[in-house]
Amino acid sequence: MKGNLSAVDLGSLLGVTQRTLRRWEEDGSGPKRIIENLQPAYPLESLIPWLKKNRPEVKLGTAAKIADRASRLALLEAWERRLCKHYGLESVAMLYEALRHADFHATGVSTEPDKLQHWNLAAYAIFSGVIVRHRLSPESLRDLLTDFQNCRDFGLAAKEKISAAEFTEQIQETLTETAMEIFTNGAEDLRQLRDYIAISHRYCCAVLQKYYPPPGNPHIKADLEQLSKSESESQMTAM
Repeated sequence: MKGNLSAVDLGSLLGVTQRTLRRWEEDGSGPKRIIENLQPAYPLESLIPWLKKNRPEVKLGTAAKIADRASRLALLEAWERRLCKHYGLESVAMLYEALRHADFHATGVSTEPDKLQHWNLAAYAIFSGVIVRHRLSPESLRDLLTDFQNCRDFGLAAKEKISAAEFTEQIQETLTETAMEIFTNGAEDLRQLRDYIAISHRYCCAVLQKYYPPPGNPHIKADLEQLSKSESESQMTAM
């Protein structure tokens, strides 16, 4: 997050005098203060969390909101990298592929999730037409989805000096903002957690009691056979 707020602007925002700001500085109760061009100023990166904690009723200006959004996005990206490292995923793209796979089984046709033995690549590929190439066990896949839904941060909140509740709020706000921006621009949403096509296809199959290859990949069976063959050859080579 970049940018600073002058002492005059901060005083006007809070409705306090410069003398009050100086007193806060002296007793250590105020936001971080620096000197910029020989004048006191307040970095937005530390001011915004301080305002949220101490003056939640204050509505920030446009510039501060944009800076705060950048900060939230940086926090989300850092958390995504930690999830990838924790679960041994090669990229953020693979992270969300795995999450869509897990969500597919957790959603289920009924209100209950699929049995854990069905949380495998082939079961998801049949309905989605997508072959996800993560190597998580069903248990790890379920844990990943749980950690993501609960916004379990693996210590990142403490590192950023924010509470677990605030961390969750920041992550959820950023996901919503990103989704809205992508929807408005008509781009592909990398962070989409739900595969609606796969879920709808499974529901249709359950109702019709017939299977039709997904329209996105009519050759899914052949692809799965090739994937199975490749994995078998890889295992034989390793032995």
